[in-house]
Amino acid sequence: MGLTDAQFGQIINALGPAEVKVATGKLLISDMLSKGNITLHSGSAPFEEAHLPSAGITATPIYSGGESIPMTSTDGLKKTKVSPHMIAANVAFTEKELLSVQKTGDVFVGSAQNLIKMKVDAAVDGLTDDLINWFLVAANVSAQHPFLASNATTLADVITLNGIYAGGGLTGNIRGLLDFVVPASQTDVVMDLAKAVTSHHYNQYRAATDWDTNGMATIRKVIADCSTFNKGKFRGEFPDVGICDPETFSNILEAAKANVRTASANDNGEVKAPGLLVTELNDIRVHSTTMMNGTVLNSAGANGTGTMYILNSRYLKWITTLDPEAVPGKDGSMETKLKMFHVGKPQNTSITGTRGVIVPITMYGNFHLSELPAHGIANNLAA
Repeated sequence: MGLTDAQFGQIINALGPAEVKVATGKLLISDMLSKGNITLHSGSAPFEEAHLPSAGITATPIYSGGESIPMTSTDGLKKTKVSPHMIAANVAFTEKELLSVQKTGDVFVGSAQNLIKMKVDAAVDGLTDDLINWFLVAANVSAQHPFLASNATTLADVITLNGIYAGGGLTGNIRGLLDFVVPASQTDVVMDLAKAVTSHHYNQYRAATDWDTNGMATIRKVIADCSTFNKGKFRGEFPDVGICDPETFSNILEAAKANVRTASANDNGEVKAPGLLVTELNDIRVHSTTMMNGTVLNSAGANGTGTMYILNSRYLKWITTLDPEAVPGKDGSMETKLKMFHVGKPQNTSITGTRGVIVPITMYGNFHLSELPAHGIANNLAA
């Protein structure tokens, strides 16, 4: 006996807030978006943000009071652009698979819901790992992802921090954000705007001679460089997120083990990404992850091995075109949240000639990083 239409209808309620865990359950994503910078954007046109290379004024010294003060303005307003990128997938269930948990009445419906939630959560987990991995290095390190679901073609227009990457095709998405060269040598077009020190559109970069000579000093210098370019009330504050490979992380711990606190990423009940440890250095929460693949990051001649991204989360956004959704909050009340993935309702369909159900999963959005001089790279830290 097959499933009834009523039973198919009942399992529509199986999904719950599965998409919300993408923004809150993965510690690395959670830390990077810790300032709540998830922004709603309408349509498929590129997201645009105003960029001021300078204040656009000419100051005049006053001695006698009769000096003429210029009335002109140097209008240097420019825009950075990032195009939203869509990824879609289906999680499929055959009728036979759903019947394998069949019991009677509501007990069956609950069992089917649990099965669907388990597979959907696994799919969202895999896509989230893919998204984090691509954002960091623009490549999938498949051996490190038990639920790896995507490939380079799927993710080609997701924004990446890796400035070596140049394989995107949409407006603003062609190149990675952070270059592995000193600021004066940065000229690539990033987020549809050419990099230049004079345009206030470049990232910090320093390479250590080797770890023993000046590894920690190089990290501290990049931190200081980044803090100089915090704006307004944040001026002078340290960046707050560091992401590095395990070898660099080990060097940091050895150099400063008396002054840092190390923890497994799930000490507070949070879900951790593969191979993730966390420590604190100055005011920076430093993540160690095997996703920071040295072979990929140094494939275009970047200096040495061992890389640490140093980021200011207040300037990192996730731009989404997905409508906000009401979800249960910690106190049981309903909260409106923007999301990175949308998990749709189950749909009746035919799977390899038999009746079944599919659950569509959609991602429609992208990362955006403003104030590039407030972010940087310290490199050659594992030698």
